[in-house]
Amino acid sequence: MLDRYWFGEVSRISPEAPVAGSACRQNRRTPWRAANVARNAAALGARVALLSVAGTDEAGDSLARLLEHENIQWC
Repeated sequence: MLDRYWFGEVSRISPEAPVAGSACRQNRRTPWRAANVARNAAALGARVALLSVAGTDEAGDSLARLLEHENIQWC
């Protein structure tokens, strides 16, 4: 699972519904659920490997890059 955060400033509130209009200035992706547990264990010095299923889409590619950056083996 991959969490995505978008950061920006709210420029207006829609009069039709309570929806904020904003411009995204920055975004961040982080591993979540089991991948987050693996990431935390790796940060403490444990050797970690994940067995998982990930899509062949942009989110799956992002997750693979994030895990490789954290030195987490996965298949």
